Amino acid sequence: MYKIKNTERNNEKASDFETFSMLYLLGIRSDRDQIDLVLVDCFNDVTGSDDVVSRLWDVQSKGHKSNTPLQIGEHLITLYENFLTDFPFEHLILFLETVASIHVRDASLVIFGISNFTGESQEKIKEGLLREFARRNSILPSEIPTDKVNSFLESVDFVLCTKDKIKNIKNLIEFKNKDVRGDDFFIEIFNEIRGMQSNLKSTNVEYSVLNAPSDILFFRKYITRNQIVTLLVNRLVGIELFSNHGIPIDFIPYVEGMDREDVRDLIQNCVAAICRTFFDKNNKVNVWRFLEATIKFLMKDSTLGVEEIVGQIPEQTLRGVPTLDSTSTRFLIARIKDGLQ
Repeated sequence: MYKIKNTERNNEKASDFETFSMLYLLGIRSDRDQIDLVLVDCFNDVTGSDDVVSRLWDVQSKGHKSNTPLQIGEHLITLYENFLTDFPFEHLILFLETVASIHVRDASLVIFGISNFTGESQEKIKEGLLREFARRNSILPSEIPTDKVNSFLESVDFVLCTKDKIKNIKNLIEFKNKDVRGDDFFIEIFNEIRGMQSNLKSTNVEYSVLNAPSDILFFRKYITRNQIVTLLVNRLVGIELFSNHGIPIDFIPYVEGMDREDVRDLIQNCVAAICRTFFDKNNKVNVWRFLEATIKFLMKDSTLGVEEIVGQIPEQTLRGVPTLDSTSTRFLIARIKDGLQ
């Protein structure tokens, strides 16, 4: 059983920082492809999860300009309380704006464990955590089992935020050339994601009781990886790619002579193929390569026809997306061309 508590309302700066922490989960971590959704203001500021909530990446974000080791210990409290539950918090992450170099052994690291702190700082962090836990539970610090605290501290990842909106969004895009759009384009996407996150925070789930981790899905306070992919792709191609069932202008020659129902079926099949293609996280690199090539050719020469673009895309790139057959490939190119014109 888990009782939700301490949900927060943030100002814009704090919201920015929580968005950075979400983008860290989805765009930077080496295990990012295992994260299917990000829960917002449920277990913590943000918490990554697989689609059935059997694994959790729990993130406490603190965008303070300075943090003493004692304060860092206090910041760990929610992570520690979650660590003590029987819910599957596999990864515990404290996301910080900065840590002064005097408190760590190697100041060049941006992701590190407790061992990177100096011995004195480690003791202060532990003291800060014990003090805060004791305060919240109206007990003495000496009453807290230190073996659990030590085990917890060994499992925490301390992460320093880059605070670069453009770079954080580009981390989500598997393009070789990520300068396909200007800086404002990526900042707008960051702000859109922050808006999605802020909207979810308005749903209050404080004091709700969960009997199982998956119960949290009932409140729908999460952003899925597919939502982020949809947002990115739609903005990159300038059109609603996954929900638009109209016929792109450059695809009309391919349906001439067909009756109405056959055209409807063909378009539905093409849209279904596009969805399968972009939401297949096991083939995302090849899909992004295909998208990048199509956008590159169209932005270089918007008068190119569909067959001309197909002819310029490397054969290896076309073969890399087997979920797109010949027809749906041409439909997608025509749709992207509509969006970019």
